[in-house]
Amino acid sequence: MTELQLYKFINDGIEYNCVNDEEIYAFIPYYEMDEFINLLGRNILERNFVTALIKDTYLCVEMICICEYFNIDSKNIFKHEWNN
Repeated sequence: MTELQLYKFINDGIEYNCVNDEEIYAFIPYYEMDEFINLLGRNILERNFVTALIKDTYLCVEMICICEYFNIDSKNIFKHEWNN
C-alpha cells in the first residue's frame, strides 16, 4: 500500500480518532472491509500485529502499526489536532 492509496481511502469518508502521536484509530465500516483488506494485502493480517476491535457496524483498527509497516508518515494521512 502506498501513502496516496491510504490517504484516498481514509479521506473518502472513513472516520478516525487521533488520540496522540502513538494512537490513531480508524473506524472501518463492514462494507469497506474488502477494499481495506485489498489495500493492506492479505498476508499482513497473518502477521498478528494489527490490533482491531469488532464492533456492531464497523471494525476499529489501530493505524500506527499499519503506517509503520508500510513506511507511511501518519501525519500525511490523518489530521492531528496537535499539528495546528
